[in-house]
Amino acid sequence: MGSSISWNKAADGRAQVQLSGRLTIEEVAGLVDDLASEAPRAPGLAVDLSGVSAIDTAGAWAVNSLVDRWQAAGHAAALAGAAPEIDRLIRAMATP
Repeated sequence: MGSSISWNKAADGRAQVQLSGRLTIEEVAGLVDDLASEAPRAPGLAVDLSGVSAIDTAGAWAVNSLVDRWQAAGHAAALAGAAPEIDRLIRAMATP
């Protein structure tokens, strides 16, 4: 199935990235540059994971790296829509 990424602007002004498909080591390498293509800005970032069908540690690393980059720049970043098993892996791999 592959993976895809789509950047939009949410109704509240936040940047919104929608990820879908498989966020696995085979797919993530192609997404890393796309995930870094948007500069962090106010009021923050919403990450929509509702379309993600599978994830491994490489995918969780990519999501956490995106969130960390926005937070390090002083902006909020929130995850939404992940299936429970996907959410658990992302949170388990998050930096403290």
